[in-house]
Parts: sequence; structure tokens; C-alpha cells
Amino acid sequence: LVGLAGTTLSGLAQGKWDYALKIETQEDLQKALGRSGKYRLTQDLELPAASVVKCELDLNGHTLTAMASEEPLWSAFEGAISGGIVEIGGTVTVQKDYAVLVGDNRGKWKDVTVRLADSVALTVAEEPETDEDKALNLSLVAVRNYGEMTGMIVEGYYSMSLFGLNWTTSVSLVGHEGVDGRFGAVAALNYGRIDGALLGLCVEAQDVDLGGVAYINEGEIVGCSLDDICELTEVSALYRWSPIVGGIAATNKGTVYDCVVAGTVQGYKQNVVIPEGTDENDYAISQASVGGIVATNLGTVDHCAFAGTALGGGEQMTIGNVGGIAASNATEEDGSAVVSRCNVVGNVQAVGFVIFVGGVVGTDYGHVERSVYAGRLSFNYNQANEAQCGKGVLVGLTPYDETDGRYLGNKCLVQTVSTMSGGYTLPMVGRDLNAEEGESGELATVAGVTGYNYLQTLILEEEYWYGKQ
Repeated sequence: LVGLAGTTLSGLAQGKWDYALKIETQEDLQKALGRSGKYRLTQDLELPAASVVKCELDLNGHTLTAMASEEPLWSAFEGAISGGIVEIGGTVTVQKDYAVLVGDNRGKWKDVTVRLADSVALTVAEEPETDEDKALNLSLVAVRNYGEMTGMIVEGYYSMSLFGLNWTTSVSLVGHEGVDGRFGAVAALNYGRIDGALLGLCVEAQDVDLGGVAYINEGEIVGCSLDDICELTEVSALYRWSPIVGGIAATNKGTVYDCVVAGTVQGYKQNVVIPEGTDENDYAISQASVGGIVATNLGTVDHCAFAGTALGGGEQMTIGNVGGIAASNATEEDGSAVVSRCNVVGNVQAVGFVIFVGGVVGTDYGHVERSVYAGRLSFNYNQANEAQCGKGVLVGLTPYDETDGRYLGNKCLVQTVSTMSGGYTLPMVGRDLNAEEGESGELATVAGVTGYNYLQTLILEEEYWYGKQ
């Protein structure tokens, strides 16, 4: 390693050594990854494999190239990396938890662009090495994030033609029956903080569930977004497989704040062959869960916006939970999850045998507060099961009880009228779980939910309204 770069006169005058050793060759980079200290690239290089990386690496606007191999290139990262591009690509048959770049991240990433120079194709092996829950966690950047990842961009190459957008590099994922394949572009499992990530890529999955930024979030995801060109699509053809897709995260157990999704988020079943002799009622438990921001919210989703298209459902015998913000919010056992100050201006679509679709939340057992719906719902379901379906401008299915104040004072707002193809206006809440069997349970008036004519007054009177800090 030769030379010093970045030393400042003011730093020297104060007795501070703010320096970085220059990396000029491939050999320099390999040595740096095995040491601590600060280093700065002076040219584009290939990213070598390493065990535990602890150095502080300034990419200095340069590009590192990394091809996917059987193991993550770095098993663990505990240093810092900033200011450049990492180009990836390759095809791998996955045997266990896998990311192209890092296994466990405990360090800091800042202003790094991860770019698909070539397409990335990950296929789950027939007999993978999984733990007892049969889950396989997949990612481009990190399997598990315990650190801080700020200002990351994950993108693919595309071209525009008269016929529209064409992806020249994308992510392809193929799962395997009996294995729960789970993908998040930045981290499969997030326990730390991901701040300001931007996704602009195409992910096409078959029987692998998807979260845009992370699959499971137990930490913080803040200020992240999916570009309007971004596409997350899961198609399932496996018997009893339930497609799960969330624009920012598939499952949120932590906090998702100030995130925006403008792309396409879809999960559905097609070409399903029901095994001979199978009870159709048994098959009906398979469901698609699609949320513009998250599929399942068990934590807090606050101050987020959805302006894209969320599509969920599938062929007959499929249940669909679809929501502009969340497919489902909280559980019957724990109703503490919150969706608040969220705005939906996109399209929310559902197809299925029994569907619960809501402009904000598909199925709600928790709290939906101070949120705006200004988009459009559309759905196609089996007419014989209309009474079992729930389609609401705010929420599709809810255990609403007039005595518990679940929606009282929540000040949700509906800016536009949503109708289905038949032309009739949808209720605020589609179906009440407390309704008698066979009844629709529609709630004509839900306290705290207001129409467009109240918008101006609400903005003037409520300082905490969406968009106000």
C-alpha cells in the first residue's frame, strides 16, 4: 500500500490524522480488506472475497465489480464503505442463506450504488441447508443487517422503446416446494437501520416471497423508495403456496417511516395444478398477500405514501389480502400495530375466490389513523362468494365494534369515490367480522372517516395532518 490521500492541513494543525491510504492495485485492495484503517480507491477494481472486513473503504467515485459465487463475497462486514459503485451479476444455485455481497453486516454503508451489470439469477437447491423453519433468506447486498445503510441505490439497466420499458438486467428468483424462499434487495433480514435507499430494478420471482428493501424488518427503514419503473413480481404455481409481496418490506415488526412506493408490486397464483384426490377446501387456505408498503404490519408504518400499482390474488380457490399500504395490519391476538399518516393515490387491485381489499389496509385488526385514500380500487371475485368478500375504500375486513372506538377520532380521509365495474359506491369498511354469518357487515357510516368536502377544514385545524411535521 502506498501513499497518503485526504490529509487536511487543518487536521494536521489540530493534531488530527484524517488520512486514507491509497489503493492502486488489486493486491492493495486484497490486503486492505484484511486490515483495519482507512483506504481510498484510485481506480476501478474487482471486489475480492474476504472473511471479516473491518476497514473503512472510500470508493472515491470508482467501481468495484463482483460476480456472484456460491458464498457471499464477504462473510461479515464490520467497517465502513462509501461513495461509489459496486457492479454485480451472475447465476447461483442457493444451498443456504445467501447474498451476493455480505452475510452479516454490522458496519456502515453510505452513498453506495449496487448496480446489476449482468442479471442475477438465484435458484433454490432441491435439498438446501435450512434451519428448522425451512426458510431460506436471499438478498443482493446483505443477508442480515445489524448496522447502518444510508443513501444506497439498487438498480438495473433498462432501455425505452416504442413498446415501453425493457429491462436488460434484472433479478430472477426460483424457489422450491417445501422451502420458504424470502428475498429483500438491500437485506433479507433487517435488525439495524436502512435510510434513504432507492430501488430501481425488476425482480421476477417464482415461489420466492418478496420485500423490496427487506423481507423482514425488525429495525428501522426510513426514507426509502421504489422508483416508478421498479417492478416486484411473484408468480406461484406450487400447491398451497401463498405469494407474499411488500413494496418496502414483506413483514414489518419494527418501524417503516417516510417511505414512498411508485412502482408495481404484485403477487398472484397461476397455472396451479391441484394434486389428484386433494380436498378443494384444504386448498382454499392458500392466499396472496400484497401490500404497497408492507404485506404484513406487526409494528408501525408511519408517514408513507403509495402511488404505484398493487395487484394480488390469483385463480379460483385463492384468498387475497391486498392493501395500498398494508395487506394486513396486526393480528387477532395482538392489535397493537399501527398504520398512521399514510397517503394512497395509486391503484389497488385484487382477484380471487375470496378477497379482502382496502385502499389503505386489506385486513385490519389494529389501528388505522389519519390516513388519506385518493386512489382507485378494482377487484374481480367469484360471484358465489360475494358475501365472504370485503372491499372497502379504507379497509377490506375489520373486527369493527362501535363500542371500542376502533375508528373513532382516527380522522381518515377519502378524497375520491371508488367503484367497481358494476358502478356502485364502496363502503368505507368492506366487511365486519362481527356480522352474522351470511351478512355483508357493511358499515354505511364509520365515525372519524370523512369525505372530500371536509379536506380544507381538516388541513386548517389539524397540525398533525399528513404532510405536516
